[in-house]
This record gives sequence, C-alpha cells and structure tokens, in this order.
Amino acid sequence: PPYAIASHRWTAGGEAMWEDVHERKKTDTSGYRKVQGFVAYIKTYLPLVKWLWVDTCCIKQHADRELSEAINSMFQWYRNAEVCLAYLEDVPTVRDMATFEQSVWFRRGWTLQELLAPGVVIFLSNDWNVIGYKGNNGRGRSGMSIQIGLSLEDVISRTTTIPLAILHDYRAGDNLTAGEKMKWTDGRETMRAEDLSYCLLGIMGVSMNIRYGDGADKTRERLLHKI
Repeated sequence: PPYAIASHRWTAGGEAMWEDVHERKKTDTSGYRKVQGFVAYIKTYLPLVKWLWVDTCCIKQHADRELSEAINSMFQWYRNAEVCLAYLEDVPTVRDMATFEQSVWFRRGWTLQELLAPGVVIFLSNDWNVIGYKGNNGRGRSGMSIQIGLSLEDVISRTTTIPLAILHDYRAGDNLTAGEKMKWTDGRETMRAEDLSYCLLGIMGVSMNIRYGDGADKTRERLLHKI
C-alpha cells in the first residue's frame, strides 16, 4: 500500500522512540508532538495514504540487527514512498527563502539521501504549512494528486550544489563518480562519526555491516573498499 515517509532533524534526547509510541509514553515531548504533526498533516492533505514511516519510532534503535538492516535498506524505503514529508523546525514561515536555505536540515548527513531518494519531497515549515517541493510535479509515486506548492529545486540546487537534474530524478546521476557524490556531504554533520559514511550507502548502491565504535576514518575506509 502507498505510504508516506518522514524526514526531520533529530534533536538529542528529544525524539519519540519506538517504545514511546507503542506504549504511549512521553506524549508531552516535542518529539512526540512532531510525530502527531506528521499524522495530522497526512490525515488532512493525503487522505488516501494510510501508512507513515518515521525513523525514530519505526526502528528499535537499540536492536543492533534491526538497526543494521534499516540503515542498509533506508534509501530504498525513501525511494519507494508515495511522498516524503520534510519537516523544517527552524523555518517559521513559508515566505522566507533565506531562512529555508539556511535550515540545518541541509547540513545533516542523513537528510542527503532523504532529499535524493524520493520522487517527491514536500517541505513543511514549523507550523506545518507547505513551503514547496522537489521532484515530480503534483504527483506521488503511484500518480496520486498531492498539494505541493512551488518548486524549490533551483534554491535547493544552489544550497547543496547538487545538479538540478539529479534533484529532480536521482537516476540522472548514475554516471557520476563516487568522489563526485561524496562531495555532497561536505559541510554536513551526523551525531555519530560513523554515520557520515553510513548515510552514503544507498547513494553509492552498496551495503555494509553497521559497526559503531570504529570511528570515522576506519568506517570511511570500509565504505571505499565496498565501492
């Protein structure tokens, strides 16, 4: 069935985890309210979509095997989604493109594949209004009509240095070298050092055993060996 997938910036200690949602704990936190915001948006504007995937509460973060499988599969999950909803908590209004360009969302490692993989990404301000979109014009993966606002591809390309054609359809970058793709992570950060390599797995089309504690350099060596 068609599903929506969420993209957002993690905040340390403030996200709603799997056990929080399933056991309805910590419902007064900003992370839990964020999940509720995604659900409310879908019910209002995407009524044909009955499923939502949010990384924080759809992966058991402390289950190593499940986490490893999820990290290796995530690019495809974003690719197969009907639509990706990118919530930009630090963008207070849909009219301020300067604030949009400066959003920390564009400086996080994991959001790179969340930008590239989906056919459509709808960007939402912190009050859940549509800023605009990248990708297919007004249609989800299955052809579903979607309210998407204005195209932001020119702005995003300027902000990220990713070519317009690749933003519109990632397959346009099939002939790029690994080095060219790795440059897209310049200036991006992750909470764990190893994730700056793991966030490239789907972009590079490879899989790896996920091991935290190896450090950034060793993990990057493993990635380069896989490529």
